[in-house]
Amino acid sequence: MMMLDARASLFGHALAIKATYTRMNADVLAVVRSIPAGRLTTVDAISTFLGVPVRHVTFLLARRFDPDRESVPWHRVLAHRGAIGRVLFDASGQTQADLLADEGVTVGYRGRVAEFNARYVEPSTETTGVVPSARRRS
Repeated sequence: MMMLDARASLFGHALAIKATYTRMNADVLAVVRSIPAGRLTTVDAISTFLGVPVRHVTFLLARRFDPDRESVPWHRVLAHRGAIGRVLFDASGQTQADLLADEGVTVGYRGRVAEFNARYVEPSTETTGVVPSARRRS
């Protein structure tokens, strides 16, 4: 009897984790989709806004197998202080720097966006329509 209770508990825990992951993924994608062309934000800003670890945001954006990948302007999300991360490509073979250049954003020395402060946009509930999970509970 105790073994069945333990399995049910583990199954319930796994479902809760999956629901949390699914919600977090949807929130990250909604925030990224809300960034206008030519504007930029960082993984740190998204992490702070949603109240999730930076590594989770980075993982969700780096997933290459996501069917939504091409509809999400992932190239508008930069690393700390306006640097592009490691070289990533979209389905057509363009790099993040190429995609940013198509939007009029200049990537300069050492992969940093020259006019980062002028192009930076802070994620907010007003601009994204996303109410972070931590704020939903209140």
